[in-house]
Formats: sequence, structure tokens, C-alpha cells
Amino acid sequence: MTLSHALARFIETKASEGIQHKSMGQLQLRINAFVTWAKGVKIDEVTPALAQTYRNALLRKSELSFKTKGDYLAALKQFFRWCVALEYCARNPFDGLTAGKKPVTRRADEERIRWQRPQLAQLFASLRSKQAQKGKRLKIQDWWVPLLCLYGGLRPSEACQLKTQNIKQVDGIWCLVVEAGEVGQALKTSNAYRTIPLHHALIAHQFLDYVSHRRHQGQTFLFDDKPSGKDDDWSHNLVCRFQRHLNDAGIIGKGRPTIYGLRHTFIDELQQADVAEHIVAELVGHSKKGLTFGRYGKR
Repeated sequence: MTLSHALARFIETKASEGIQHKSMGQLQLRINAFVTWAKGVKIDEVTPALAQTYRNALLRKSELSFKTKGDYLAALKQFFRWCVALEYCARNPFDGLTAGKKPVTRRADEERIRWQRPQLAQLFASLRSKQAQKGKRLKIQDWWVPLLCLYGGLRPSEACQLKTQNIKQVDGIWCLVVEAGEVGQALKTSNAYRTIPLHHALIAHQFLDYVSHRRHQGQTFLFDDKPSGKDDDWSHNLVCRFQRHLNDAGIIGKGRPTIYGLRHTFIDELQQADVAEHIVAELVGHSKKGLTFGRYGKR
């Protein structure tokens, strides 16, 4: 059997398992890179020596990050594991192959740019000014989603797919319930399902009044954006608009913070307040030990 034929069947199997469209696209891209490189080699002709030759060629690609190289190898291991299970080949030629030792670069907590208070004031002053403009006004989600990321630690896509029923009282405390309850809704990991106490700043901004207004309108979702882009991402349109909001606010130049940095700022502020990492991890939906402060917090 050819590699391309096996890959087509593998992707078909993954689709039947309900794997997210984005994840399937990544798998196909990473495995197909090897299929193209192997140039017609049949699946049972892929030896460990050939796999190692490809691994070495992959590691020499300077345009790919260390993490991406590891992801390519992981996809191939998964693919050949499936092939072995179906007896397309006798063994997994990529077993034991890794991307090697990660090169020393910046500290993990320097990989994410957090927002500084003057920048936040600059951003929200600009958004508030747009709200007051006549004619083409600011989309309401472009105001609330950044606030939810900043004061709730939500990922933009999580905030964009919130329903009115996801804001509720739990033991007398207003909370955000982050979940994916319908076809078309999706969260990054199983740990992303969580309940977050509603920050007093959101209440002060009259977020509950907005939620009540949407309910009275008979709306299911808090916001009107729908999944779009090649990955059916709930935040795709908002993230694109946010780039314009940054420019309009005068926040320009290389290395400027992004909408994702608002979530990182939430994590950093909790770290600075000496909140235990396991509590912060629960609030932001992390599972790996050390990921929350190591990658997202600042010193």
C-alpha cells in the first residue's frame, strides 16, 4: 500500500472519531511532508534507517521551531502506530525518534508578552471612544471579549462561544462556566472545562446587565461572531479586528502585546499576588504541572 493511500484512510478514520478540523489539518500536513519526501516508497518499505534519515533532514530545517519539529515526529509516530494496528506494516519505524534536546533560547516566561497598565488604559480608552461614535459603532464583542480575557483568563475563542446560560450563580457567587455544549463548539483541552468566579471589575463594567439584555432578546450566545477561517475558529474574526484596534489605539511596532497577552496578564497578576499555581491552573484550564507560571507568568 502506498503512503498516500494509507494517509487518506488514516485521516478518514480521524474524521469519524470527531477530531477537530484544525487538528486533522495539522496531522495531514505533518504526515504528508514525509509522504512527499519519501517519493513513492510503500508503507511496508519504510525502515527505521529511512525514518532516521528523514528525522535528521527535518532537524536541519531552520525555518521550523523545535516544537514544530517534535510535532511532525509525533504525528508520524501516531500514523505508523495506526498502520501497525491494521497490519499495513510490521513495526513503527519512528519509534524512539525524538527531536533531540531543546536549544537554549529565552526563558519560557519571556515567550509571552503581557500588557502593561499604561497600554491597557490606552487600549480601553480607544475602544470606549469607538463605542461612542455615531454610525459604524464598535462591535459589542470587541469590548467584552478583551475584558473577559483580562479579568477571567479566558482564551479568545472560549469567550467568543459563551452562551447566556454560561453566566450563572454557584453557591451565591456569579460565575463563568466554560464549556462546549453543542456541535460546532470546541475547547482546547479537557481541562478547559471549568467554572470561574466573575471578577468584580466585570460586574462593575455592568457585564451582568449585558447578559440580561441578551437573554431578554432571546439570544442563545452572548456574542454574534461564528466560527470562521480555515480552522473554524470562533475568535478568527475578532482577532483580525483586534489588530486594527491596536493600530487605532497607537499600540504599534514589533513585539506589541496581542489579545492573547490579556490572558497572560491575568495569570501574571495572580502570580504576583502569590496565588498558588495549582489554583491559577484550574482557573485558566491548564493541565501540565509548571506550565501556568513557567510559560505564562512573568517574574
